[in-house]
Parts: sequence; structure tokens; C-alpha cells
Amino acid sequence: MSLRSFKVASDQGNLYANAKISFFIYNGIVVEKDEPLAMRIMIADILENRGNRYIEQLNAHNLYAHLMINDFSAEIVDYYKTMNVWNYVADAGKWFQSNQNSGNLEMYKRENFA
Repeated sequence: MSLRSFKVASDQGNLYANAKISFFIYNGIVVEKDEPLAMRIMIADILENRGNRYIEQLNAHNLYAHLMINDFSAEIVDYYKTMNVWNYVADAGKWFQSNQNSGNLEMYKRENFA
């Protein structure tokens, strides 16, 4: 039901809903898990909404978490660079590192990628 609501909101232009849908797809919540598709949606959101800091950060944080889970695979880093979103992901990484001591990083990983 929530996925359907997010799809309706996304169709009406709600940018947060797009990010939520990619989160569902990435984690296999209610739908079949498809990490590459979720990454493409997040990257498209960043590129289509340059200047919307909230959407940029939301998607970049998810992409950075994907990097952490995959131990910073060189292939994924190169893909982000090719897609011109590496600067967003790198900024998200700096934020994570600055907040790591407070436990925000581990909490984020538990909540979003358990």
C-alpha cells in the first residue's frame, strides 16, 4: 500500500517519493530487490534535480551507503564518476565521516540497509 502511495506521489512530481521508491527497490521491500535499478533511479534523481540540496543529499547518502556495503568497489566508484555524481557521493562521505563518532553512521546503516 505504501509503495502504491509513493508511486502516485512520484507521478505527481514528489521528489521525496522517488527516493523512497528507489530505497524499496534497493532493499527488496515489497518489490523484487534490484540494486542496479535503484542506483540508476538515485543517480537520475541527482542529475535531474541539481540545486535541490535535499534531494541531492538524500540520494547521495544512499549511494554512499551502497559504496560502504560493497567495500568501496573500484568498479562502483568508476561508475559514479562516469555518471557525474561522484562529487555528491564524496560530499556525503565527508558528512558520514564527520558524524561517525556520534554513531549516526551505524544508525543510518542499520535503519536503511539492515
